[in-house]
Amino acid sequence: MAPSLIRALFKIEKLKATRRGWFRSKNKQRTNQPGGAGGVVGQAAAPEQENWDPNADPLSPDGIKISTRRHFQGRDQPFKYQRIVGEGIYGIAALLHDTRSQPPSKVVIKRPSRREAQAALRQEIRRLRRFRGAAHVLQMVSYRDRDFGDPERDADWGRPMTGLDGPFIVMEYLEMGSFEQFWNRCIQARVRVPNRVLWSIMLCLIRGLIAFAWPPRGSSLQAETIERVPPGVRPDILAHNDLHVGNIMFGSLQPDIREHSLVPQLKIIDLGLADSAEQKQGPRDWDNFNESLGQSFKYITDSLQILLRLITNWAGNPPMFQQPAICSGFETDAILLWEDGADQRYPRLDEALRRLIGRMMARNFRDRPLLEDILYIAEEAVRTRTADHYPSEYRREETDTSIRAFVKRFLLDA
Repeated sequence: MAPSLIRALFKIEKLKATRRGWFRSKNKQRTNQPGGAGGVVGQAAAPEQENWDPNADPLSPDGIKISTRRHFQGRDQPFKYQRIVGEGIYGIAALLHDTRSQPPSKVVIKRPSRREAQAALRQEIRRLRRFRGAAHVLQMVSYRDRDFGDPERDADWGRPMTGLDGPFIVMEYLEMGSFEQFWNRCIQARVRVPNRVLWSIMLCLIRGLIAFAWPPRGSSLQAETIERVPPGVRPDILAHNDLHVGNIMFGSLQPDIREHSLVPQLKIIDLGLADSAEQKQGPRDWDNFNESLGQSFKYITDSLQILLRLITNWAGNPPMFQQPAICSGFETDAILLWEDGADQRYPRLDEALRRLIGRMMARNFRDRPLLEDILYIAEEAVRTRTADHYPSEYRREETDTSIRAFVKRFLLDA
């Protein structure tokens, strides 16, 4: 193995070991696992066990808990402390209610304990700033890095945070849980996920990929923007490096946006290991783009493995690196969907979706479709497909009414 690759792998493993100390979930029933450096928790209310040591070191987890609670329980404090929603040896995350809006909005503040964790949090601030405005990536609401705050939000956040020591990040609160929890509910219920829900999830994953390829670097004061492929702009790929079902969260329903009027949007969280992906230089903007994604970024394969689990009710990791199946004349790693007899096992699955996944998981990176083509196909499916698109025997489960009931059961009321 090349020395440079060994060093890169060692760096990632070291970072993973560090971030495991950041947080433990406070509620096993419903939690948006905050992960090491970028996530936000969302969970059902639970009584908090307040057995903290009042004499604890101010930089210890107990010391940070105590100072956070005291700071946000002041009479004139517009942000009201609710509970700790994630903790670990390197820091805590606490849920706050912003009483300046009615009903109060919810945010999560993340504070580091231990001095070595402060540098990691400052690095995370720099990463999250690149994604401000991305609709499918967790949004940072405000922050303080060293002695200066967020210049765009100091008017709103400066005074309430005065007296709070050290760096911090304020992030949006995602209440509907992780993709992993949603997937587990579907597996346990042995339910077939409607095609229109699968298409919506697929489109969100693609838009998340676009955000990582072209980070918007927007403003905290602007509305979130739906990600699109900018014409003629070479991608500046940022690798997530730790994408899995626990690091994809469900946001909220958005009745005014067709893509999210029936199915909540997905957001990618936990940017603790995010880093620039090495990309080969080519004569055209798109030369080596898919190869770079496949070898360094791994987003497409990781994302589609997640989708395959939903489609097939596969409880473990779908088989990989076996003899490939054949899709449209290309070798594909979407083996569960394209091995012999797969079409009979999944007769309800939209054939266009099955074929798109097969092509996106082509074993040879050069056989994969371009990102703008993938985006167009998914956008058109979400925009135009109604229950009438599907065979009569499967049409009932694809109606708006059925999809609302599905989302209510497995997300809203879960």
